[in-house]
Amino acid sequence: MFTVGTVDGRTEKKAQDIQEMKSNSHDGHNFDDHLGSCNEHRAIVEFLSQGCEVFKNVRQHGPIDIIVIHPDGKEERLDVKTRAYRKRDKLPIHRSLTEKQKKLDVRIYYIDANYDGHRHPPKGVK
Repeated sequence: MFTVGTVDGRTEKKAQDIQEMKSNSHDGHNFDDHLGSCNEHRAIVEFLSQGCEVFKNVRQHGPIDIIVIHPDGKEERLDVKTRAYRKRDKLPIHRSLTEKQKKLDVRIYYIDANYDGHRHPPKGVK
């Protein structure tokens, strides 16, 4: 579990806990890959708990992580990202969509350190 602290009203993971988790990674697996996979599943559970239908991409890499169909029939194509913050100013890093993702109308869905999910327009999209 992460230790969560607050800086200027924003939550962030304590570097010490993250470093410890990274050093405990084994088999050459990257900690960030594990965290990303866990957060994809957290997003899936969140949408399922809202009564949505959720479909997960079976490929390891692809333009869409999950497709969500809401109870009202609205469909979303989402790329799930773990929220990251810049070291220098603690501001959130906003990811950009690839050209393929833009064509497929993919939206980015961020998971924070406290596991709250939210949508935010990617860099350059209003």
